[in-house]
Amino acid sequence: MPVPGTTLYAAVRIQRIANVAACRLLSIIVGATRVKIGIRRASALPTGRSAALVFTAACVAWSAPAIAAVDLSAGASVGYEHDTNPVELSSNEAYVFAPEGKSGLDDTSRVWGARVGAILDGSGPLRFNVQALYSHTESTRFDRLGHDDYNVGGSLGWRASRAIDVSLTAEQFRAPIPQSESGGDRATQRTTHHYAGTLQMRPTNRWQISLSPSWNRVDLPLESAPDFVYREAGGNIALSYVGGRISPGLMVSESRSKNSGIGGATKYRQQTIWGTLNYSVPNFSTLSLSVGRTERSTDVIEAASDPDLQQTEGSDAGLSGSLGYQRTLSVKTSININGYRNFQQYDAGVNLSVNTGFSVSLTWSPTERMSFTLENNNSWSTVDELPEEGVPATVAGKRKDLLRSYSLSMGYRFAKRISIGANVARRIRRSEVWTDQFNGTILGLSLSAELD
Repeated sequence: MPVPGTTLYAAVRIQRIANVAACRLLSIIVGATRVKIGIRRASALPTGRSAALVFTAACVAWSAPAIAAVDLSAGASVGYEHDTNPVELSSNEAYVFAPEGKSGLDDTSRVWGARVGAILDGSGPLRFNVQALYSHTESTRFDRLGHDDYNVGGSLGWRASRAIDVSLTAEQFRAPIPQSESGGDRATQRTTHHYAGTLQMRPTNRWQISLSPSWNRVDLPLESAPDFVYREAGGNIALSYVGGRISPGLMVSESRSKNSGIGGATKYRQQTIWGTLNYSVPNFSTLSLSVGRTERSTDVIEAASDPDLQQTEGSDAGLSGSLGYQRTLSVKTSININGYRNFQQYDAGVNLSVNTGFSVSLTWSPTERMSFTLENNNSWSTVDELPEEGVPATVAGKRKDLLRSYSLSMGYRFAKRISIGANVARRIRRSEVWTDQFNGTILGLSLSAELD
């Protein structure tokens, strides 16, 4: 018998009420071999997190065959990227950020990356996937544009029966926001924590019910609000028909979000009802359509000390939805078309942004080792923001942006585990008036190695 407090077996016994029944069921299905794993100070962890960690680790470690089925992988990459306008200044602005008094705004960055992961997806009821990615970007001229990014997360899936599926995901990542939103000559990064779960139930062979709660937290240190945090909790319930090529359905969702650490902080409540339609012809085409109505109400939590800051309360409502279509044109060629209209949180502050856009991409793979992708993205955004200079604060200000990009990328695998990539992209942003442009061209080259 294992010594209490020194093995995973003892930790599972502590969480027996919540976890032992499920773990016993999994042990019967995937094997009954118990693996001892030492732990220290398990009681120091918060109760909820401790239970989740112990349950996940126990269900994986409970079976030696499951451990043997884990597929480990790793990879590394190095690349260069040249950007003609990394600080995204308007063509009408003076070159106040140019280093060493130069008028040029271009910069070349070096990027290093590494990835490790593990996947278990065998014939048993348990599936899991964990991954960790890290990248470092070092700019040559605008050294304050350099940044370190990462993505750490995983997912756990359990098929309890033919009628019930359960999945849990957790992810934390750090990434920069567009330079046009943060301003200045330094990188501004947001750190996002994301947790989600899904319960799928099939009361009949034709119908499926899905429950999907989620939680998000975004830390975004702005120059004027270094402690800015955005929190969101929400979920949706969906009913869909899964009996054939055509799958109609209905989805209802609600989310509540709140800002803190910034003057004029606000909170939101957003509700949406969608009708959905999925159509699939195997190896030929797929169509995903959702159309509905979104209502979003806004309340001010704390008034800003600056009287010129916009203070708005009320509600917004309108059409929202998305369209995705994928078509295989030939053995070597496929096309993807996507469109959307949504209400979302503005990246660089507490303001509301209504976005409408579409994208088209064409992929061509002339050989098994080579592929080309041509893509076009377009987005029209209406962002609530501060009134313009000279305009009374009672007048709600809005900024309208057109974001457009064209890109061509190429990948070539010249060895079993080594590949190269090249890309060129033209980025166009026009704000309010046609002459106020924030344009740039990006050229990139990368080399990557996979160690599966």
